[in-house]
Amino acid sequence: MRKKDRDEERRSFAKIEDCRRPPGRRHPDGGAGAYCIDVIRQIQAVQAALNKVSAAILENHLNACVTTAIRGRTHPSANAS
Repeated sequence: MRKKDRDEERRSFAKIEDCRRPPGRRHPDGGAGAYCIDVIRQIQAVQAALNKVSAAILENHLNACVTTAIRGRTHPSANAS
């Protein structure tokens, strides 16, 4: 995987990590509680970030692992288990 792709994944995971906290705890003022719509938006943000990471991993898999397998060679990560 390219460094640029790994950096993008790290940013996405950081966003997911931030979004999984309750809305009131993400802000310095603490907030008394979260409105339902805030929780729904948080869930949507996490889902979107996970979909983005998933798509990037799948694209990398198709471009590297599957292409290598089609050409009849073994990808180095296939023996890593």
